[in-house]
Amino acid sequence: MKDAILIRAVQEAKDIKRFDIECPGFEYKCGQYVMIAFADKPDEKRAFSVVSKKGDIITLGIKRKGEFTSRLFEAKKGTRLLLFGPYGKFTLPKEPERIVFIAGGIGITPILSMASSADARNKTCNIFYCAKTKEEMAFYKEVKALERQHEKVNLRFTKQGDKRISCEDLKRIEGFKDCYFYICGPPPMIASLREQLEKSGVNPERIRSERF
Repeated sequence: MKDAILIRAVQEAKDIKRFDIECPGFEYKCGQYVMIAFADKPDEKRAFSVVSKKGDIITLGIKRKGEFTSRLFEAKKGTRLLLFGPYGKFTLPKEPERIVFIAGGIGITPILSMASSADARNKTCNIFYCAKTKEEMAFYKEVKALERQHEKVNLRFTKQGDKRISCEDLKRIEGFKDCYFYICGPPPMIASLREQLEKSGVNPERIRSERF
């Protein structure tokens, strides 16, 4: 457990805010998450993926859902927090590999963390990001900026009946069956893509996921 201070909270997308939290001495692996609690209620913790870290400041992307996140959304600069972790094995492979990142909605948070550091250590990197509208796409500018360093960034909006990301989209990637697939989003999206990938001959050990 570490003491932390809320530095700023900025509207990032519809019902989503970017939180910058000061926490000296915190270290993590890209893709991991932390547990956050208010200092006056240390037993009431919630899990959030880390988007990035600069110096002592870590950035989280949080969607408003329920009492805890509503309190976070109303919290003022200087609010005392408690940070637990980091946790999780949803991290990059140890050896250089071909990576495909697939995110739905707020599931972009750990994906953005990994994709921002992936190009220096992996062969190629493709990113697929799906949301109902551009207004609901968190960290849109950061994801667009990744186009300069990765092979392909595919942004898709589905509000007006557009097809969601499917295995047919992924099969167009060179070396499809040899890629590592990182999927983060709603459970139905993960279950569907995992089933499609396995039926298409992808080794289950190359499919990694995190539910949001």
